[in-house]
Amino acid sequence: MHEFNICQTIVDTVLAQIEQMDPPPQRLLRTNVVVGQLRQIVPEYLAFAYETLTRDTSAQGSELVVKSSPATATCHSCGWEGPLDKNVFQCG
Repeated sequence: MHEFNICQTIVDTVLAQIEQMDPPPQRLLRTNVVVGQLRQIVPEYLAFAYETLTRDTSAQGSELVVKSSPATATCHSCGWEGPLDKNVFQCG
């Protein structure tokens, strides 16, 4: 599960941000993350990793909110711009 490696970076960043706050928050409520559609992240695995990696930290008990961001493209030949409905990278 590569989600653990990705989530470790997220947790490290969150904890570093908490340490920089003056005064530090009493409790972290949620962490919001945007994941690109092509990243092949399983949100449930990422949430499990977050819960595991925040245990015994100042982020313990906070919620991980994962928002998906659609993949978009631009065709340099015809000028079309828009979302990619499929993993097909060919102008139609």
